[in-house]
Amino acid sequence: MGEQCFCDQCLLLGCLQDAVFGLAEGVGVEIEVYICAVITIYGIKNCGTMQKAMKWLDVNGIPYLFHDYKESGIDKETLEVWLRHFPTDKLINTRGTTYRTLSDTDKAGITSKNKAIRLMLGNTSLIKRPVWDLGGGVFFLGWDEAELKKLLG
Repeated sequence: MGEQCFCDQCLLLGCLQDAVFGLAEGVGVEIEVYICAVITIYGIKNCGTMQKAMKWLDVNGIPYLFHDYKESGIDKETLEVWLRHFPTDKLINTRGTTYRTLSDTDKAGITSKNKAIRLMLGNTSLIKRPVWDLGGGVFFLGWDEAELKKLLG
């Protein structure tokens, strides 16, 4: 199961889940309980775009988890998933200061997934922000309020 959401529905479901699991455990029954899909946004808390995105989520009452990859890092597996959804030249922020400080060799290497992953693991500031994991294998990159409204229904 994924990370737990703390919206009212999931908190209630969590209490029910604990009660049901307690009863099921007593009789040896295995059950599955589903909680709502929680949006996870990845980025850096000091980024203006991230702050705008989180404020928008808060104002609209949309529950989310925030993964600050400056503090918590990012793993190769997550980057590989993102690169199945976004091309390397979109996932790497080619307009940022960090990109501009790269060598010409590193800049030329971003078209290679392996080299791009190595660069992003070594310097998370290269990753475009925010990266949205909307659940169910749906991802979105960047900030576009109108598009997010469509995706979130």
